[in-house]
Amino acid sequence: MVAAKFAFIGEVAAGVAHEVRTPLGILRSAAQLLDRSLPKGVATGELLETIVAEVDRLDRVVEGLLQLARPHLPIVERTPLDAVLARSVDLVAAQAHEKGITIRRAFCAGVAGRPL
Repeated sequence: MVAAKFAFIGEVAAGVAHEVRTPLGILRSAAQLLDRSLPKGVATGELLETIVAEVDRLDRVVEGLLQLARPHLPIVERTPLDAVLARSVDLVAAQAHEKGITIRRAFCAGVAGRPL
């Protein structure tokens, strides 16, 4: 179920990226052509440069959407278990305290910081 939702989100992201990227490319090209045809020093040249810069910025956002749509292999790496456990305890400590639950940390000697 979750995998299907992520696949759907990926498909939507790819579709949106395609639909947005095409007009962005046209806008960028048109602004560059206008900039080349105007005499240098004309104030509109700066506006056209701004258009190109903003189109490039939007294109980077679209690229981020496309990255979501592409399947990625998981990154598997060794992680010190004590750091993961400590972070988990930190995340629930306030809620536990509110409910009168005391959490004690007791990591095995020699395990702290050692990757699994």
